[in-house]
Formats: sequence, structure tokens, C-alpha cells
Amino acid sequence: MIIWVTGTPGVGKTTTGRMLAKRLGIGFIDLPEFVSANNLYTERLGDGTMVVDPRRLERHLSRNVKEDTVIAGHITVRVRGHETRCIVLRLNPLQLRKRLEERGYSVEKVAENVEAEFLGVVYLDAIRVFGKNRVSQIDVTGKEASDVVNRCVDVLEGRDAGDDVEWMSRLDEDILSQLLRYLSTAKTRGL
Repeated sequence: MIIWVTGTPGVGKTTTGRMLAKRLGIGFIDLPEFVSANNLYTERLGDGTMVVDPRRLERHLSRNVKEDTVIAGHITVRVRGHETRCIVLRLNPLQLRKRLEERGYSVEKVAENVEAEFLGVVYLDAIRVFGKNRVSQIDVTGKEASDVVNRCVDVLEGRDAGDDVEWMSRLDEDILSQLLRYLSTAKTRGL
């Protein structure tokens, strides 16, 4: 089985994925490292971001992943010959903003990723790739990594359906206004 742990940059994919693989006793792939090591990108942008060729990535993973593996990364592709489950980690967009700013992301990158999290872009992409019944969401806001891993195991074993994360309805009006103001201001500055 291939278990994708995905989400917007900064939500905790690598930490969770590594811990989940250890807990399950299976392999682990940090997708950005894998892509870089195997030259599966078409270009590297000025900020270091790699533009991935999804077809090459899919072919390379399908040829080289032979056992149960957790793959952590913000993009997903099918790995032929393997049953697949996908867990999308979700984080309150304002907490994500703070986390990315602390990591030194540019204003533009912070806004881009906060907007993607708010809109559920990674979740929708995962559904497009795997189908809704193979994709679950877990809200990691305010949770320790070990608790997130426990939830992942429960989801994989069918004891937990995951969370229904839709930030528009989850955030109270003041927080939502603050978030939308931030996105509007950040996008204006980025133009």
C-alpha cells in the first residue's frame, strides 16, 4: 500500500509522514528530496521551488517503489500496482501564515500557500487523483505530531473517517475577515 501524507507546505507532512512510517514499520519517501535526487523536475525557480514533471514522477515511483511506503509531499500522483490511501493534513490558515513567516517564506509564498490552504486546493487535487473514497482530511490545528499520527492510523484502519475541513464555515466571522484582509493586502503588495 502507498500512503500519501499531503497538504499545503508548512502543515507538517514530513514530520507526520516519517513518524507514521516508523509506527507502521514501512518505508518512507520525502517527496522533495526524492524529486531532487532523481532529477524529476523540469526547472528550479529562484526561490528553490522545483517544478515537477508529474508524468516522470509517476513513472519513476511506479518503477521503483516495490513495498508498502508512506510518501510525504504536497503533490500527489498514482503509483501503479499499489493500493493507495491519501491523508490530507489541514491547518488553520492563520496558524499556517505564522508558521511560514517564521520559516522565512516571502510574502508572496506565504499568501499563495495560505490561500491554497483556505481554498482546500491540495485536498481537491488529491480527490482528482485518487477519488473521494481514498482521501481523508485531518485538521492538525493545535495538535501534537504524535496525536496526528494516531489519527492517521485510526483513519487507515477504518476507526476514524477523518475531518470535514472547510475553513469558510469553520472560522468565526472576525477571523475570516482578518484572513481575507491579509490575503487581499498580500496580493496587492505582490503585484
